[in-house]
Amino acid sequence: MSIPAMPIDTQQVVDKLTGAGVPDQQAKAHASVLSEALRTYDAQLAARICTKQDLAAALDPIVATLARLEASIKALDAKIDATAARLNAKIDATAARLDAKIDAAAARLDAKIDASESRLDEKISAAGSKIKGELIGWMISIWAFQSALITALVLKVAS
Repeated sequence: MSIPAMPIDTQQVVDKLTGAGVPDQQAKAHASVLSEALRTYDAQLAARICTKQDLAAALDPIVATLARLEASIKALDAKIDATAARLNAKIDATAARLDAKIDAAAARLDAKIDASESRLDEKISAAGSKIKGELIGWMISIWAFQSALITALVLKVAS
């Protein structure tokens, strides 16, 4: 990387120093030391400063890594979506299978209830017929007893 050096006009420095009363030899030495110090500083500064090209070169691997990460994220999103779809299909299939089992059990229970209802209806009908027969028998007995009682009373009153 190249950073332009800080320009220094050593003759101008010498002229200012000698104009201020510094001996010529000493002024030239000061100007030389100052020039050397600035060159050293420029070299050290250049070693620590990065240019746009340096930044671009340093960012290239980071940009590439980000691109790989984005691709990985997209792949993982696709994998998650596929897994979710597969699990939803499995849940739907299990729910359908359980619904079918529930429907079959409900049908069996409905059939048992209908059969029990029919048996109970038959028993109730049979008991009803039996009770009707007994009731008719009692009514005939009561009618016969009542008729005999009325006849006996009529005969007794008539006698």
